[in-house]
Amino acid sequence: MSRLARRTRRTLAVSTVVGTVLMTVLTITLGTVAVIWASQTFGLYQGSAGIFYNSRAAALRESLAIEDVWFYNAASSNCGNPGTGTYNCINITVRNTGAIEAKIVAIYINGTSKTPVSPSLPFTINIESAKTFVFQYKTGGWGTQTKPYYIQIASARGNQVSAYWGYP
Repeated sequence: MSRLARRTRRTLAVSTVVGTVLMTVLTITLGTVAVIWASQTFGLYQGSAGIFYNSRAAALRESLAIEDVWFYNAASSNCGNPGTGTYNCINITVRNTGAIEAKIVAIYINGTSKTPVSPSLPFTINIESAKTFVFQYKTGGWGTQTKPYYIQIASARGNQVSAYWGYP
C-alpha cells in the first residue's frame, strides 16, 4: 500500500473504544442533568401542593351559619334605640359552628358590600360563638320591597355562607 493510503486509512474515524467512552460519558451527563431538573421541579410542585391542601383543610374545619336576621327602624344613625324612627337597620347574627375560629372579612346585602355600624370588619368569631353585626341599610322607611334580602358572609379562608331573609 502506498503511504498516502495508509495515512488516510488511520485518520478516517475515532476508534471504537474512544467512541464508546464518549457516548457513555455523554449519556451519564445528560441523565444526571435530567434527574436534577426533575427533582427540583417536582419538589417545587410538591411544596406548593402541600401548602394548598393544608389551607383547604383549615377551610373545611371552618363552618359559619347565619342564625338570625332582624329588620327594624331606629331613632339614631348608629341603629340604637330600636322602635319608630327613620333609620332602617338590619341585625345579622352569625354563628361559628366549626372546629376553628373564623375571621369574617366581608358581608354583602343584595350583592353590595356593606360596612357594619358595629363591630368593624374583619372580626374573629371564636369556636361555638355568635356575633351580631348591625347595619344601617337605608333611610326613609323600608318601602314596599317584597323580594327577600340576599345576605352573604365571607371569611378570610374563602368560605361563604348565604341565605335569603324577608322583611316581614
